[in-house]
Amino acid sequence: MWKVRGIRGATTASENTVEAITDAVRELLDELETRNQLEPEE
Repeated sequence: MWKVRGIRGATTASENTVEAITDAVRELLDELETRNQLEPEE
């Protein structure tokens, strides 16, 4: 059986570059995992 979870989040990037957007998304995902006590394997 699959687990389904819904999460929401938003972020802004310091610049309109691939690197800045990637950094912002990584930061967002790390924070979502921490605050929601998620394991990446889930």
